[in-house]
Amino acid sequence: MSTDKFPRYIRSSKIIKILLIEGFKPKKTKCKGTHNNFSKKGVPYVVTVSSKKNIPMGTVYNIIKRAQITRDRFLELYDEV
Repeated sequence: MSTDKFPRYIRSSKIIKILLIEGFKPKKTKCKGTHNNFSKKGVPYVVTVSSKKNIPMGTVYNIIKRAQITRDRFLELYDEV
């Protein structure tokens, strides 16, 4: 993928892999559903990713913002995954 532009949708499995590479750990929750929660020491937010196949770009922007991952780093990892 070109590093100058995001696709319109990104598969949730790719986002989850990127979070795991960045050191996020799955966080256990009492409720069951279609969302996965991830946490990382030093990041004050719990990052939630839906399990549905395609995540729209507005949601992806919010996920990487909460995860405190730069746009360039995200695109670099996106190409590797």
